[in-house]
Amino acid sequence: MVELAAGHNSISRESKPRKMWVAVILSLIFPGMGQYYNGEIKRAVILLITSHFIGIIGLAFIYFTENIIPLQIMMLAIIFIWIFAFIDSIRLTIMNKSEYFPSKYNNRWFKYIGVIIAAAILGAFVSDFEKALIVEAYRIPSGSMENTLLVGDFLMGKKCGADGVDINDLMIFRYPKDPSISYIKRCIAKGGQTIEIKNKQLFVDGKIVPLPEHGKHRDNRNLPNNGS
Repeated sequence: MVELAAGHNSISRESKPRKMWVAVILSLIFPGMGQYYNGEIKRAVILLITSHFIGIIGLAFIYFTENIIPLQIMMLAIIFIWIFAFIDSIRLTIMNKSEYFPSKYNNRWFKYIGVIIAAAILGAFVSDFEKALIVEAYRIPSGSMENTLLVGDFLMGKKCGADGVDINDLMIFRYPKDPSISYIKRCIAKGGQTIEIKNKQLFVDGKIVPLPEHGKHRDNRNLPNNGS
């Protein structure tokens, strides 16, 4: 225990060596939590914010460039930050394992809970922002797009309005009768064009649209009269 003189008053501070298992668990919850445990508040804040917002930067590149490479770089960067934060927290804990005098800012358990909750809220906000304005991840549940897309495939959908869709683009849209269901289909025509299907053959504005090389019909029936 150390006594610090402050005028006529004295403040007692007790040494509380850092425990490795606590630092490891905190570092696995969020990058920077191990640094916070060891009193490195600024470093903890930087790691927390960087690990969350680097995702937005990577997804913004995807949005504007339509290139998957930024997503891969983003994922590698997040992994690097997590590994760095983990190793750094262990290093700090080794330095503080014999003697450590925590400040009032990181010496109460409820403050750790508060930081974790704040980080979780920040992560949820970033995720909602990405899904609402940039891109959203989807999983293919059915075989209606085989062999272009297979059941179980994962894909990232870029957010845009109807004006951003061109002929032959794949588009994801909400089912009008149940907005909780998303459909993925290929755009075959735009506003003002006429579509006909006769004997399994697609016509757009009276012109035949050939079936793609890997396309196939899942329903062999032909409906009577005007189409199928």
